[in-house]
Amino acid sequence: MKTKKIIFCTGPGNLIMDYENWKSNIITMSETSITLSSQIFDFIKNNNIDAWVISYFNDNKIVSERNIKVEHRRKRYPLGRY
Repeated sequence: MKTKKIIFCTGPGNLIMDYENWKSNIITMSETSITLSSQIFDFIKNNNIDAWVISYFNDNKIVSERNIKVEHRRKRYPLGRY
């Protein structure tokens, strides 16, 4: 059977913090409903999918564990500046 793979792009936002909260079963209290990112992480986990989840945020940071890679990318502005 082929491995299922997805790339999910979202943002802006601190997706790595959302991922860490999701892993620790911490509900983001500032949100009024279940976050889309936690629903995506649940889907990835429940369906055994390899995923690369990308958001733009001020830091260039990557967290990679098992089948999930979560990445922040700084937003590039016109003329190529960050």
